[in-house]
Amino acid sequence: MKRISLSIALPTAVLIMLGTASAAHAAGTANLKVTGVIRPGACDLTLSSRGTVDYGTIARTALSVTAPTALPEKIVVFVINCPGSATKTALKLTDNRADTVVNGIIQTIDNSLGDKTAFGLGTANNKHLGVYGVQFHAVNGESGLITPYHRDDSSSGWLRNAQIADHYFSGDQKSWGISDISGPSAFKRITGYLNIRAVIDKLNNLPAGDDLQLNGSATLEMIYL
Repeated sequence: MKRISLSIALPTAVLIMLGTASAAHAAGTANLKVTGVIRPGACDLTLSSRGTVDYGTIARTALSVTAPTALPEKIVVFVINCPGSATKTALKLTDNRADTVVNGIIQTIDNSLGDKTAFGLGTANNKHLGVYGVQFHAVNGESGLITPYHRDDSSSGWLRNAQIADHYFSGDQKSWGISDISGPSAFKRITGYLNIRAVIDKLNNLPAGDDLQLNGSATLEMIYL
């Protein structure tokens, strides 16, 4: 095997709406509507190693024939910087390889995790290679460690993270507050870790012979609250 690598592309996605125009009236007039949002200050999201996690070369002999194999944990540092003023933000991670998830093996990391927290590692010869989990960990604001929160989507209420499964991304939104009861708070700078843990499916389920290229990809989106 020449090389097995995990590459996770995590660009920032920020949406800006400028406006729409209504259809013309029969009298030959039209209304022009211009909309937008002025925010206190723009924020930047950056990731260490440009968001790439590389597991290097993995020998087939290091993988189990009959059971999934968990790979060592990798860490990506993230920084949200809001130089203008303190701003409330959240993060959402979307799997670009969701159709390649191997069901039932994310529990190799922790048995409290469900398949919803698993991100796909791509395919080889129509065989799914494995999964990885992304844990939201040790987030700090200007004054120190801050409390993580999560919600299913923008229409849901915020919940404080209470157990390990809550700290893994699962299509939900993650944010942070200054206390256990305040909900998301505004910060000028936030730093933290994305802990990446990959699991390779058992060799009996993988193609034989060729090198297998892990190809995980996800988009990390910063959301203004």
